[in-house]
Amino acid sequence: MDNFTAKKYVEHVLYILNKAGGLDYYKLFKIMYFAQRSYLKEYGLSIFPDKFCALPNGPAPSMLYDAIKQSQYTPITTTLNEAVVKGSDDAFYMLIPTRQADLKYISQAARDTIDWAYDNYFPKTFNQLKDESHTKVWEEAFNAGGKEMLPYDIAREAGANSEALESIQNDLSFKQAFQCA
Repeated sequence: MDNFTAKKYVEHVLYILNKAGGLDYYKLFKIMYFAQRSYLKEYGLSIFPDKFCALPNGPAPSMLYDAIKQSQYTPITTTLNEAVVKGSDDAFYMLIPTRQADLKYISQAARDTIDWAYDNYFPKTFNQLKDESHTKVWEEAFNAGGKEMLPYDIAREAGANSEALESIQNDLSFKQAFQCA
């Protein structure tokens, strides 16, 4: 991932964190997942340049999760650490933004989709989010060992039309052809 894409990714994360003034990363991941799912369905594109993996409590963006946990260096680790403060003690899972998101990195369509996901999923409880994100696509990936939930499968399950699905498939084929995936 290049520096521009890493910066853009972190700005999208900050946008969500700014809306709440900070979030636990479980809720952040679910808002991101449902925004990603909706955007894939509507446009055949991803908002977040990350792979959503099926973890026990639902989908999680792999690279962001690794950056938060500091379990390995990812292309966004440094940029994220400059923009977010992690909680401690009893607020260990909280992420607090240190600044406002730079909106020039976020399209209006992405903002609208994130706003929709935030409005619909922020009020939900942990168990509600877990139940709603444990779909057939999640189950298949989880049973395969916490593997990636493929964008095509996420979009198909969400009810994407043939044009959106074709766009996702073409993007995947392009990345595979040039070994960018």
